[in-house]
Amino acid sequence: MNTTHTKAILIIGGYGKVGKLIASQLVKTNRYTITLAGRNKEKANNTARQLGRQVTGVHFDIAHFKK
Repeated sequence: MNTTHTKAILIIGGYGKVGKLIASQLVKTNRYTITLAGRNKEKANNTARQLGRQVTGVHFDIAHFKK
């Protein structure tokens, strides 16, 4: 039995230079589903579309995160 599990990765600040670079390298492996998170949902979604279908964008502002 050979099962392949796709791991999920969340990149906060994923549409910035470093986040986008990390995401683009992870996409090439085809082993992960990637979520790009940031304060601007439109930027996150646009970057996700550029990177491929295993990438999604979401709105996330760490300043509003509660324990």
